[in-house]
Amino acid sequence: MFAVVSLGASGCSRSLEPHRFETVTKLDDSPRRAPAVAVDPTPGLPQSRSEAESDQTVVVLTTPSDVEQAREVVRRFFRAVLQEAPDRLEPLIAQNAWARTTSGATTDRALSLWQARLARLDYAALGGQVVYRDTEMETYQAEDIPRLAGRSFPISASDDAVVVRVPISMARAGRVQLFGNEIWFLLRPEDGVYRIAELVEDFQLP
Repeated sequence: MFAVVSLGASGCSRSLEPHRFETVTKLDDSPRRAPAVAVDPTPGLPQSRSEAESDQTVVVLTTPSDVEQAREVVRRFFRAVLQEAPDRLEPLIAQNAWARTTSGATTDRALSLWQARLARLDYAALGGQVVYRDTEMETYQAEDIPRLAGRSFPISASDDAVVVRVPISMARAGRVQLFGNEIWFLLRPEDGVYRIAELVEDFQLP
């Protein structure tokens, strides 16, 4: 009976002995990485494009241009002309913008031409008249034009440019010609906003 008790006591004393942990004198200062993190550089994204096939694995699409912003620039252009406010035209027309006739017979700096037109012609005489109708404005993006078979465009566009055609409802004030029958606008984004880069109109300054 005594022997059995002694063995049990001996077993208990070993189980209660404190566990000894390994110790180090200096911590490892190598960089720590989380498990399953790739250290190889990731490949770059493909070049952005306006459209792509659905079976392609990775594509980067360009953000569609906001054609409504381009149309609003055209509206502001007409408001500035009818109010005879050349200072309001300056922010809308790019510095290197050109204005030309439909036939291409004459080409002038767009801003200088319209400053001369406002100085010599009475556009305020059309105040209260419907010069153009917003519902008749036609808007095209550069990628749309090649698909329009049979249409003739006197203006060309590329990349993220927008073309706006405006039929003129009231081109005269009495006997004085103030507008052509239509005006074509080419607008390009510049510093985050659209500006008029080219105008085409069948009009000669008298």
